[in-house]
Amino acid sequence: MEKKRIRHSADCKATVALEAVKGVKTVHELAGHDQVHPTQISPWKRQVQEGARALFGTARAKGAQGHEAVQATLYEDVGRVNMELDWIKKPAGLSGRHTSVDCAQPPAGEYATAMRTAGPRSSELVRPAR
Repeated sequence: MEKKRIRHSADCKATVALEAVKGVKTVHELAGHDQVHPTQISPWKRQVQEGARALFGTARAKGAQGHEAVQATLYEDVGRVNMELDWIKKPAGLSGRHTSVDCAQPPAGEYATAMRTAGPRSSELVRPAR
């Protein structure tokens, strides 16, 4: 006669493993009380201990990485939207950042005075030999 394999629920495993971690009862007492084989309790206990380390060890790091990733994508979106807005404003002459220069008007200020008083340009002095 074959013995039917028993599948224990996650709640049962967690309860037994936590009691084993507490150490109030021995493994054999837990096995007899919960109808579990003693060799099953040790791996469950190990899984609980490793899971607790992972839970407290990397939760903050994962949260910080997730926050930085979301923040980076938001900054990218803001930059893209600003560029699109500037591009739309540019033909209408509404942009505060970019001012269009009219090429028909001569430059004004010190630069224009220096250009008018300067001697001939280097391109005018050197003529290519033909």
